[in-house]
Amino acid sequence: MHQHLKVKDLVAAAYAAVPTLPPAEAKLMREVATRLSVTFTTLTESLELRKTLKDERDDLNQQVVNLAVENAGLKQVPANNSERMLLALDAFQTHGKTRPDVGMQQAFTTLLNVETPATNTFLANIQAQGVEKFAANEREWAALWEKHGVIDGSVSRCLIVAQDADKFAAGLRKAAGK
Repeated sequence: MHQHLKVKDLVAAAYAAVPTLPPAEAKLMREVATRLSVTFTTLTESLELRKTLKDERDDLNQQVVNLAVENAGLKQVPANNSERMLLALDAFQTHGKTRPDVGMQQAFTTLLNVETPATNTFLANIQAQGVEKFAANEREWAALWEKHGVIDGSVSRCLIVAQDADKFAAGLRKAAGK
């Protein structure tokens, strides 16, 4: 019975056998070993990418759930004795005696003033992605200027702007997480 070899060991054994084979078979063995090695590497990278994409998908699914829960909460009318309703009534009574329109506006503002952390995080991520695209664009310009030998400081300016943009994008995400 043959021992079960790992792919890397099998490839190494195949290459080690090449010198003992006639030229035509040696060429074939090298080709098979090379293809097996490339296929194994590609498969391994694909599996790693699959896991990364699964993690990203799971994170996006959780964001969707968070947004749906938050949205459902926004659509609910506050109960008569809820803190939000009492604050809205207080705002109306404070301003509505002399100016009912201002009282209503204050009451609505109070009712609509709801914390939306999932929405804030989602929007901050979208904003950060836009800033990161800007940073990537600046790096592309820096590479282009460098490739063409531009020495007027454009390369370093683009790279500095890109670094600042990366910091800004991280700040957007961090601020939304608070």
